[in-house]
Amino acid sequence: MMMLDLDIDIVNRNLFRHIQSVLESNTAFHDNYINSYLKTEMLGHIAKKAKIAMVLVDNQYRVVYANPKVASVFQVSDVSKIHIEDYIGLSILTESETPSETLEISGQRYYYNKYSFMLMDETVGYYITLQDEADIADANRQNIQKGYVAKYQFKDIVHQSPAMKTIIDKARQIAPTDYTILIRGESGTGKELIAQSIHNASFRSSGPFVAINCASLPENLLESELFGYDAGAFTGAKGKGKTGLFEQANHGTIFLDEIGDLPLSLQARLLRALQERQVLRLGSDHLIDVDIRIITATNKDLETAVSAGAFRADLFFRLNVLPLTLPPLRNRKEDIPGLMEHFLGSVYRNITREESEILTNYSWPGNIRELENIATYYNALSSLPDYLYDQSSSFQSSAVTSAEDLDRNLLEVIAAGTSVSHGVGRSSILHTLKGRGIDVSDGKLRDMLASLENRNLVEIGKGRGGTRITTIGKSYLGH
Repeated sequence: MMMLDLDIDIVNRNLFRHIQSVLESNTAFHDNYINSYLKTEMLGHIAKKAKIAMVLVDNQYRVVYANPKVASVFQVSDVSKIHIEDYIGLSILTESETPSETLEISGQRYYYNKYSFMLMDETVGYYITLQDEADIADANRQNIQKGYVAKYQFKDIVHQSPAMKTIIDKARQIAPTDYTILIRGESGTGKELIAQSIHNASFRSSGPFVAINCASLPENLLESELFGYDAGAFTGAKGKGKTGLFEQANHGTIFLDEIGDLPLSLQARLLRALQERQVLRLGSDHLIDVDIRIITATNKDLETAVSAGAFRADLFFRLNVLPLTLPPLRNRKEDIPGLMEHFLGSVYRNITREESEILTNYSWPGNIRELENIATYYNALSSLPDYLYDQSSSFQSSAVTSAEDLDRNLLEVIAAGTSVSHGVGRSSILHTLKGRGIDVSDGKLRDMLASLENRNLVEIGKGRGGTRITTIGKSYLGH
């Protein structure tokens, strides 16, 4: 409300009194208003105290909000009169990709980033940040010395598939917020790559990125690593105590990988850190405030873990604020050639058509990590590992034909069940396929449908919309 010159405290006080008098019995409305107010206050506090310039503009690049740092960067006294194109040229503002070089504004150089906000599939505005080159250089030196650096950005993620494009677009929108993120996906799908990219696209990018694998340490060591300890907290403790990773991540991001393996005894402590943004060292009675963003990742089914009592429900809901689910490589096979070329470099030109088909037809249980290992093997020995050739030869005569038959049978079932208003559900597809003598699991059917959708042969509807055949799918069947 800085730019509108409104006394927001008086407005909120009067509005809250009105809600209490008129809607006192509507507790849900009351709670939603209070929660929204608290989030707004928190974000406002962060924006005012931030060392980076933050500007919110509409889709015509008219300034909607600017934090106090903007006045310093643009050397103006009234941010409400800023025309941002006077400081950042329209040729840069309208580019879809932000430049890697710094911009000069009022004699100083700044790193520039821009993020779009979408509403009903339309861009309604942009969030722009400017970070002083000298500040970032100093902060990066300190973080590099400690190893608390995020190396990757969204532009480093090799992809061609629509599935990954959707995930990256969503992650770009999430990055400028400060909410907790839960990244889900099988092992080897690139969860930390996404976490690092989100950090580097956020206003915390000049702060530390601290990562820890919750499954890699025994419980007693994990607790001291996360929360630290005071001198004499336990036998063998360092004389000066130890700063925990939550404190090390102050003003930055902490990435908790394999969060599903966090012991129950530590889940309560993590919940407190999430709720209060405070940590308590082992052996201490002094709470320490931390200003951090928390990103977590898991390859576990946390809902099942909650039902089994192995994971706290309250912690799950605290973590699952902004969920991102990465697709396995078998569901984004369009990305295999680009990834292999990325890993092999100029050696990629030696890949034969047969080898390319073997790579495409493989199921990739180890995902991108396995693909990288195979690229290393190929780079050293100029061939694929024997197990890929063995699998290809043992299944080539039957599996390829079987896959083609499955696709055709599945498309025929979907075509028969497609109507003007809806498609056909998975349970109906499974029943019909079984009647044709084809028995597949629900998981296998999901993979098959995703593959057909990636080839634009079908459209998978939301909710109970079912799956419908497309015009391309009909052509494939010769209809």
